[in-house]
Amino acid sequence: MDARRRSLIACATQALLPGFALAKAPAAIQPMSPLQQTFSLARHDGYTGWRVTIRQPAGPAPAQGWPVAYMLDGNAVLQALPSHARLAQGLLLVAVGYDTNDRFDTASRAWDYTPLPPGAHGSAPDPRSAARQNGGADLFLAFLQRLHGELAAQWPIDPRRRTLYGHSYGGLFVLHALLTQPGAYDRYVAASPSLWWHAPYMTQRIAGAPQRPASMPRGALLVLAGGAERVRQERCRDCASGAPTPGQAERFVQDISARPDLHARFRMLPGLSHGETLNASLPWALRMASAAGDCLD
Repeated sequence: MDARRRSLIACATQALLPGFALAKAPAAIQPMSPLQQTFSLARHDGYTGWRVTIRQPAGPAPAQGWPVAYMLDGNAVLQALPSHARLAQGLLLVAVGYDTNDRFDTASRAWDYTPLPPGAHGSAPDPRSAARQNGGADLFLAFLQRLHGELAAQWPIDPRRRTLYGHSYGGLFVLHALLTQPGAYDRYVAASPSLWWHAPYMTQRIAGAPQRPASMPRGALLVLAGGAERVRQERCRDCASGAPTPGQAERFVQDISARPDLHARFRMLPGLSHGETLNASLPWALRMASAAGDCLD
């Protein structure tokens, strides 16, 4: 990304998001090549700023544009990506993480990746830690949509191959985005989504959720879970003690599969724990994001 392109994105994003400011990326994450650039957006809401890394494919873009994949928990994804670099070669990859040297920022992602819980107003304590707050998902989705608009103005992006990927709370956010703005992306990948969060709230939302515009092709959802995962017990009212998380994920897919605008599939990752599914789910996400045809076949 050249300096002019970076400046245009920075200025436009700040204009759309007046509470944020561009910051220079730390030296440790300066560009490795002209095809990768990293910038930071400082925020003034008390949470850690976002770090956005954009990896552009080598060579000219295809006539229809590059497929784009937005990867949440971008710090952790970028650490794992070298093992799967071949699968990402044809993608415009946008890793959205936090401006820290840690893999995760637990307080910031607990806010950004969670919707407002049922019955709450403004925010609510996180079920796993009262020191963290939930409820910022709609604001974060608006940020991602504005970011996409600026990137699409500067890069040739295939309008029918826009993928959103997230793991754990990030997977919960992916499902929230699908249930809220199903036309925002074309392909949704939720790895080990935290469906224990205020269960059965997310599954109950399926019936009343909007569908993709009729002018759009059918969307795709892939939900993955590890066979060794166990459910979170905090405020999981409909979960039996020790019930496997994959059961919740598979049930969500079964329920949403009735929608005519969406092709949904569940994949079990045998023997894997919750943390292990992040790395293991990346090949699935990258293949799905890159696929030219039916991305779930």
